[in-house]
Amino acid sequence: MRSVFLIALLLLSTREASAASPATSVPAGHHGYRLTTWVAPSYFHGVHGMAVAADGSVYAGDILGQTVWRIPPGSHQPVVFVPAPAGMADDVAIGLDGSIVWTSILNGFLYRRSPDGVITTLASGLPGINSVGFAADGRLFASQLEGVDRLFEIVAGAPPKLMMEHAGGLNGFQIVNNLMYAPQGSLKRVITLDLTNNKATELANGFQWPTGVKVDSRGRIYAVDLTAGALYRIHPGAANEKIAQFLPGIDNLAIDHQDRILVSSPGDNTIFRVDPDTRRVEPWIEGRLSVPGGVAVAADGSVLVADTFGFKAVSPRTRRVSDLGRRVGEPIVAGLNVHACEGAVTLSHWYESSVRLLDSTARVTKRRITGLAKPQDAILLPDHSLLIAETGKHRLARVLVEGDTAETFMEGFDAPAGLTCAKAGKVYVTDAAAGTVSEIAIATRQRRLVASGLNRPEGIALAPDSALYVAEVGARRLLKLRPDGGTPRNIVDLPQSLDPPPGIPLPWVITGVAVADDGRIYVSSPATTALYMIEPPRSRSPQR
Repeated sequence: MRSVFLIALLLLSTREASAASPATSVPAGHHGYRLTTWVAPSYFHGVHGMAVAADGSVYAGDILGQTVWRIPPGSHQPVVFVPAPAGMADDVAIGLDGSIVWTSILNGFLYRRSPDGVITTLASGLPGINSVGFAADGRLFASQLEGVDRLFEIVAGAPPKLMMEHAGGLNGFQIVNNLMYAPQGSLKRVITLDLTNNKATELANGFQWPTGVKVDSRGRIYAVDLTAGALYRIHPGAANEKIAQFLPGIDNLAIDHQDRILVSSPGDNTIFRVDPDTRRVEPWIEGRLSVPGGVAVAADGSVLVADTFGFKAVSPRTRRVSDLGRRVGEPIVAGLNVHACEGAVTLSHWYESSVRLLDSTARVTKRRITGLAKPQDAILLPDHSLLIAETGKHRLARVLVEGDTAETFMEGFDAPAGLTCAKAGKVYVTDAAAGTVSEIAIATRQRRLVASGLNRPEGIALAPDSALYVAEVGARRLLKLRPDGGTPRNIVDLPQSLDPPPGIPLPWVITGVAVADDGRIYVSSPATTALYMIEPPRSRSPQR
């Protein structure tokens, strides 16, 4: 058994970028710039709840891609079942009539797609709606997390019926014979809930943060633990039995018609399949990156990727993807943007309202600044203070070396998005909403407009020759600018952007840009989940 665990960890911890992935066209380069796919695309944008239909099809939820996917029986190729924006799904369930329901967690909707393809809204006004499931008699139940922590019965044409408050972080559940098997993440246990009298009974405890429970055709109970990264078989009244070990961050599980266990891992963008009898673990639908945002080039030449559900590094020679951290709490880290400046690495995460300062190896957190208003980017300045693009307050903020409070450095922005490392006492910042690129003199706090009239500029990088490369996401192109003026030049066409759902500010997941010392440019694509490399005409050399 131990050898199986080691094999699973080896499969998870290091991945080659050249494995099978969705077929996508490579964007075109212009003016002699050559673009290649550096890390291949993946199907999902982080994968979450799943459900298995009567015909063996597997339906999977994708929050950031706002998509419900279907994997046909016998296939390894997911197809879009419900596209964005209505397809945003944290969990999926299948009704007695074959209808599909899913929870749209960020905007608080519960949707249904009938067998004939009609999509209707079953419930709304439930932000944080998380897990969903049917009872054998057709009744529908859904849980609400994100600080609300409730369980509802969903009745068509009527307000949701409150079943339980302070539900203990009720997550991915299954209902068998009017008995709900459910994890209570905040209470670190698994329960059964009798839906006739709302009586909860503890089934197992000792978990770190359980997030999903399912029962197979033989009555065997399985649970996944997000923080431990483990799949367990539950033996009521006895110790939990570990079936498989993964990296932390696994989300949910489903059981197919052969009683094989499907485990979703947003950090790997992968669905794993586990044979519970042999303990064999295999990546069934395999990804590379989850939702790549900001990118940076580390001192050793590796490409750092803020991968939303994790933090990754890509070898410049082998293009192998390795994990530096996962979004499951300290000391493991994740982010939506990353920079490598002044011998340190910064990770920004607007959803978690925080910025981390890491050591040069990007593995140890030295400082963490919290309570920020949607920080999109952060850099370490030469005096070791932090400069932060704080979109929620429409400003650049600064945190001094010994402080932890962000003070206004410069106001007057609409949506400051990307920053460059400081050079010659200056930094450059994009404003995604205003469509500008500005030069900021650090000492005098003077601002000079470099470019305007752009369509959603996001990631920006300063090249060794002082050229600026900007991802103009709205126009789907990578621009080359000169800080002293001149006409912007389109050097590469970019894929379509990953657009935010209604009510979420720009940028959603930033399109990152980084430039290596040899002039090679790296650009992320949150939409295709790929990483691209661009070689300038005069710095091109044989591909490593």
